[in-house]
Amino acid sequence: MRIPLIEDNDDDVVLIRQMISASAGETFKLEVVDRVALGTEKLAKARPDAILLDLSLPDSSGLDTYEKLHAAAPD
Repeated sequence: MRIPLIEDNDDDVVLIRQMISASAGETFKLEVVDRVALGTEKLAKARPDAILLDLSLPDSSGLDTYEKLHAAAPD
């Protein structure tokens, strides 16, 4: 599964990687970026299976963050 992780906190990225690597059976490929703008660029190139999104980022916060990503990948 291809999963963009849009997260600006390095400690959270490490924790999420550990949690996903502990999952049995499924292979996950995390693609980490730290800005919404970079995340939308990735989504324009290829559709993911899921998205993990921090709602408080340096270039966006709250519902605005979700709306930007949803516009880039509505399905």
